[in-house]
Amino acid sequence: MSSILSYLFFQQALIVAIIAAVPCAIIGTFVVIKRISMISGSISHATFGGLAIAGYLGISPIIGGVIFGAFSGAAVGVIKRRAKNRLDPILSFIWAFGMAIGGIFLYLTEGYTQDLFSFMFGNILTIEFWDLIALIILTVIIVLVAILGFQTIQLVLFDEEYAEVRNIPIMLVNVLFYVLVALTIIVIVSIVGIILLIAFLTLPAAISLYYQKTIKRTMIMSGIVLAVSNVSGLFIAHFIQLPPGPVIVVLLSILYVFSMFYDWIHKKLRKRRHPIEPHACDMELESFGVFQNLLQEDSIRTSPTKSVETENC
Repeated sequence: MSSILSYLFFQQALIVAIIAAVPCAIIGTFVVIKRISMISGSISHATFGGLAIAGYLGISPIIGGVIFGAFSGAAVGVIKRRAKNRLDPILSFIWAFGMAIGGIFLYLTEGYTQDLFSFMFGNILTIEFWDLIALIILTVIIVLVAILGFQTIQLVLFDEEYAEVRNIPIMLVNVLFYVLVALTIIVIVSIVGIILLIAFLTLPAAISLYYQKTIKRTMIMSGIVLAVSNVSGLFIAHFIQLPPGPVIVVLLSILYVFSMFYDWIHKKLRKRRHPIEPHACDMELESFGVFQNLLQEDSIRTSPTKSVETENC
């Protein structure tokens, strides 16, 4: 193990593996709780167009990915607010258009296709020094914006009606959030590639939600789960001579399946201790209580409409 740690490329890979866990934990938790993984998938595939165009122009793919991804994220933020009924076909268009543009410029690029293909499936071991610096800068930007706008982003994502009453610029916050999603995707894409990155964005938070009931704790646990999986996956991939990205995703998948079974067994045991089935109304109130718990720690009020629904129940 000490021999592999002496190599600079492996040291850089470890740094990226740990750093990437931070924005993934923050943004991924919002993505999972809000159930917008389809939107994140569309933005991620759209960024491939920017990566390929940058490769064709001979500049860093990360620059092209940031520009294309930020534009796609901003477009999704505007469309989600303006055209809710047409969101699915528009997301499909963004998904397909980005991949199509990427395929065209990938074909037109000479002598650069191998590097671009690494963005499809990821190769954390090939990250260069300046790419590492760029990823660190992106991570700092994501974390600072997310921390400074944490309360506002929560309010807009979970209760637009109340946010509108408070005169919060909903569209601007939506655009900002989806741009953050796009920047997070650029950080992830160098590790697992576009094909597998949705697992990085969703699985750690999905695992953590089985054990945590507040947003902040879910984010903290997500970061720990992803950082440990990344580092473990790097070492395992080295010893069994496999690409790190897929190995990390397999580890996350195993943890997710284990968490599902743990939750299932826990519920079975709880049902045996309390065999009386709860009334349907009680179940609805309990479900609403879980949602309130997710927001309670962060002092986010729920809208009057939700209160009326529970009272009617």
